[in-house]
Amino acid sequence: MGVTGAAGLLYSLGKLLLSEVIIIGNTSPLITSILAILFLGEKFDAALGINAILSIIGVLLIAKPGFLFAGNSVIEAPTREILGLIGAILSAIMGGVVPLLLKYLGKFTHPITLVYFNLFLWQNFFSIEIVFF
Repeated sequence: MGVTGAAGLLYSLGKLLLSEVIIIGNTSPLITSILAILFLGEKFDAALGINAILSIIGVLLIAKPGFLFAGNSVIEAPTREILGLIGAILSAIMGGVVPLLLKYLGKFTHPITLVYFNLFLWQNFFSIEIVFF
């Protein structure tokens, strides 16, 4: 998941402006919070709700989807920008899921086991991904 997020980030950096990618990528803590509420039973409070609303508004203002902004229709937006947005959103989602999985797996395994698992197993997948992309 971390490799997929990194690949989405690198792909989106080639297609979008750096500021757009950073804004969208910085929503990963919001995704982590929402998923932790849904899957780990974390508590929801008003500050998180306000933060979630402001983050979504910020991402919509940066991404400027055609259904909200009349001057920026899907036809006018090049496909490369849409694919770049998809890559940035994928990166944010994966960046939000990884801490959640680490917290969940931390209940069952020792932290050093998680580090070595990441080091040896995922590096092989990263090598395969480089070959195909």
